[in-house]
Amino acid sequence: MPGKDRTKEIEQKFNISLKELLMKMYWEQNKSQRDIAKELNVSTGFVCLKFKRYEINKRSFGYWKIGKKMSEEHKSTLRNLHKGKKMTLEQRKKISESRKGTPSHRKGAGLAERIRKETGKDLKGYLEGLYWEEGMSQKQICEKLNISTPYMARLFKRFKIEKRPRGYWLVGKAEVIDTVTIGTDIHKVTGKFRKKGYVVLIIKTHPFSSNQNGCVFEHRVKMEEHLGRYLTEKEIVHHINEIKDDNRIENLQVMDRGEHTRHHHEGSSLSDDAKKQIADKAKKRLSNKKLHPSYKNIDKELMELFKNGNTVSEIAEKLKVTRKTVYNKINYLNLKEI
Repeated sequence: MPGKDRTKEIEQKFNISLKELLMKMYWEQNKSQRDIAKELNVSTGFVCLKFKRYEINKRSFGYWKIGKKMSEEHKSTLRNLHKGKKMTLEQRKKISESRKGTPSHRKGAGLAERIRKETGKDLKGYLEGLYWEEGMSQKQICEKLNISTPYMARLFKRFKIEKRPRGYWLVGKAEVIDTVTIGTDIHKVTGKFRKKGYVVLIIKTHPFSSNQNGCVFEHRVKMEEHLGRYLTEKEIVHHINEIKDDNRIENLQVMDRGEHTRHHHEGSSLSDDAKKQIADKAKKRLSNKKLHPSYKNIDKELMELFKNGNTVSEIAEKLKVTRKTVYNKINYLNLKEI
């Protein structure tokens, strides 16, 4: 008999829609799809198809085992049965999906409540105390609480517990090869290497080191020692004889970025394509007028002076800008209409 006719016949017999009937038999009467098929005198495939069409939720795989414990003999049999076998990705995915929504039986279940009963602290404060005050590692905390390392990592992420910096245990243990005095600060040099022709020092305590390892160029440190202060980001140390590892103080010169760039490009010429690329990038970078180096943030003051009847010359004199700037601002702010 066609599926539509069979559906109508079942609905007329039970005086209820097929979807409601299936949900009632499956969830309230706790029957399996096979039992439902036998009672309705239809095939199991018909029932499965209707479950899919009506989007009826199914019970999780192995739901009948929840709360039941296996005997030691049963556990031993299962271990021997699966010994040496590996699950496929599809099997792992199926098991993972079947466990969604079921009670958790992992080692960390009820951890927060257990900690609160034993110590009177919340889980976050307890973990922070073990990690920061007692100096325990995450692995040691896992062993103490009998939980897995991935679960501990998730707890740290969930509670936003700050971690110690990488290599913190090496601070103060590295061999000191030299000392550097910049102003009143004394820094220990614990390493030295070359990078692209330049000499690099490892100074963990330098405030402007380029990364976590404390890398600083030696020529910058030499100039800071000579000046007795730290260099700013805009200051560049130039090698006069163009030799990158000649860091004698008489061979070093402090320049700003623009001056340093002009020095190295003096006498060179750019192609038309290169000039166009530079111009396009500059236009894109400075498309917002407020980002331009010569932008004057005087809109409010100018509007007040203009409303009070001051002339362009008077406004320019009071704001210490040119008359052209005032005219441009007036046009930009449409003040002629006021």
